[in-house]
Amino acid sequence: MKSFKYLFFLLLLLLVCTACTEPESQKKIENKPVKSTQPAKVVTKPTVVKVSMKEIKKVNEWHDNTIQKTEYNMSQGTCKEDGLIAPAYVDEDRIIYLSYGQEEDHINEFSRDTQNCKVIYQSKGIGNITGINGKLFWSEYNTKQISNVDWKIKSLNLSNNKVVEISSGGSYKDTPTPTIKNGVDSVNWIEYDIQKNIVVSKLVQYDVITESKSIVSEVSLDESDSRQGEYFIQQQGAETKAKMLVYQTFFKKGEKSFNISIQEKGKLTKTLLAENRVLDFNSNEKYFTYTGEGQLTAFPIDDPNNKQIFKTGNKLTTDTPIFINADTLVFRYAMNELFIVNLDQQISYSITNYSDLISKPIYNNGFLSYGMKTGEEGNEKVSFFVVKIN
Repeated sequence: MKSFKYLFFLLLLLLVCTACTEPESQKKIENKPVKSTQPAKVVTKPTVVKVSMKEIKKVNEWHDNTIQKTEYNMSQGTCKEDGLIAPAYVDEDRIIYLSYGQEEDHINEFSRDTQNCKVIYQSKGIGNITGINGKLFWSEYNTKQISNVDWKIKSLNLSNNKVVEISSGGSYKDTPTPTIKNGVDSVNWIEYDIQKNIVVSKLVQYDVITESKSIVSEVSLDESDSRQGEYFIQQQGAETKAKMLVYQTFFKKGEKSFNISIQEKGKLTKTLLAENRVLDFNSNEKYFTYTGEGQLTAFPIDDPNNKQIFKTGNKLTTDTPIFINADTLVFRYAMNELFIVNLDQQISYSITNYSDLISKPIYNNGFLSYGMKTGEEGNEKVSFFVVKIN
């Protein structure tokens, strides 16, 4: 009996110890790390973009280019005019300029040889005018109004003075009239088409060689409630016929933004700048430059963070940047002075010194041209300068 009790006690003790002992296989399962089904968070550091800003310094002497000036007195003989005049086109033989009168505006031809002037076209309202490859292009409309007018764009061949109309349209709902600018063997402008509450901006190019017009690109802006869409502000020809620079604004969900981009064959290929308050801009195969209040800024197209700036030191403006070659440009400062800049060396030089300019500079056929007024009131002289920069 005692032996039975002893055996029963051993059996009970064995069962209790077995229950308290954890199987080894269970230990291994529970000790394994549990893999999370959530993706691991990757902490990235913000990219720091370093922008270099070098100042373009003024120098007292210029050794990088030969600057040859020729002055023509426009206040004598057959050239004497009462209205404001400005050069529009220049070549080896002539300077074409526009004069504004009380009744009519005149397009005039000045002979660089005989220094005589003659009227080659007249109209009651001539807007902006430009020229390329021996042909003139201008807009005609009621110039007493800047909008809500019908307009025409005409061309004149200087070899025979034949005038043709190449486009027509209207500027309504406060859209501006076309501003015609030069491209490579072409001219370009922006037209606006109003379709109820939609404003359609059309970038137009006219090929001077083939004498054909084409719409390169167009965008639309819905002004029904809050503005939505895109609007072209300004255009500029680039270094090839297929390229153009376009300044435009974007409206999206109550937000407004701006940019200047390169369009090639009507497609945006590169955004150069995202800023407002730009006056003028230009580019060549190497540099992009833009102007505004208090500064001119330029940078290599392939390195936009390597900027250089011409500071006016005040709120005076710069405008009309013109590339003479890959590294050299000319621009107007404060409407009273022309500067030449070497962008590779970050230096500038005054071509005119502070003076009374009466026009923006133009550049045709390797010649820079501008108008200047000298003398006292009542005895003033107006001169055109033709500058060859080598």
